[in-house]
Amino acid sequence: KVIEVAIVQKNCRFVMVDNLMTALDPDLDNDLYRQQSKFVGELAKMAKKYNVFILLVAHPRKQYGNISNDDISGSSNITDRADIVLSYSKPTKDKNEEKVIDFDRSLNVMKNRLTGKLTQEEGIKLVFEPGSKRIAEHTKDFFSRTYNWTNDPYGFEPSDGDVPF
Repeated sequence: KVIEVAIVQKNCRFVMVDNLMTALDPDLDNDLYRQQSKFVGELAKMAKKYNVFILLVAHPRKQYGNISNDDISGSSNITDRADIVLSYSKPTKDKNEEKVIDFDRSLNVMKNRLTGKLTQEEGIKLVFEPGSKRIAEHTKDFFSRTYNWTNDPYGFEPSDGDVPF
C-alpha cells in the first residue's frame, strides 16, 4: 500500500525495496514462501499497471562462486515472477589460475524477459571504490574526483557544488 501511494500520489517512477525480508511482516500464521511469492507478484502487477520500475533486492543463500537464479534465499517464485534478474558479486578466481583480474565486482543479467539478452560469463566488469562507495564500469582512474563523504562518511554534501548522485 505504501508503494502504491508513493507511485500514485507522489508520481514516483522508480521504487527500490531493500530488501525482501525487511518488507515482509514476520506473520507466523502465513508460510514465509507464500508471503514472498505474493509480495513479489503484487510488485510485478504494480510495475506493469503504473509503468514504473521496481527494483527488489533479494539476497542469495550464503555461498561462494557464481550465483544462479535458484540461489536466491526464499521462494523460487521470486525470480520466476521477475522480468529482469541481476546479480552483483565479487568475481571468484581459481587458486591455480594465473589470470589477472582488472575488475573487482561484476553485474550479471541472469534473466531478461524484455529483450532476452543475458551477459557473458564474467558479466559487466565493474570497479568498486571503497572511499566514495562508488561503482563504475571504468578503471580505478575514473574515481579521481573527491567528494566530501570520501573523507567524512557523515558529510553528504558534495564538493565543488556537484550533485553526488
